[in-house]
Amino acid sequence: MHDKLPLTVKWLDKLKPEHIDAAIEYLSLLLKKNELEKIHKKLIKHSDELVRYKAKDILRASGMEPLPPTDTEVASHLMKIHENLPLHPVILVSVEEKLYIADGFHRISACYSVADDTEVAAAHIEI
Repeated sequence: MHDKLPLTVKWLDKLKPEHIDAAIEYLSLLLKKNELEKIHKKLIKHSDELVRYKAKDILRASGMEPLPPTDTEVASHLMKIHENLPLHPVILVSVEEKLYIADGFHRISACYSVADDTEVAAAHIEI
């Protein structure tokens, strides 16, 4: 009997404006207006410059625990992964010593559910 090949996650190659807007909306709860303006400009300028990190490393660096596969939105992303549909890249923002998952926490949790070392495509900026 053959072992199943591990699932690979497909990613789109560029951020969409609505994901940038969602990231800024979330970060507006945490950061100052001048920082938000810098982040917005950098995300637009570097929207197609993606890097890849393992899901477990993103979670560990951000100090967050993954949501369970039973979470509605995580389950929706898992279905897309199983159907071989591409996911939107996540947005990571580093401010001093803190890493924020500005957009894509559910997608990261879905990838972690597949395997903790699943690669996640991300736009990662620092301010």
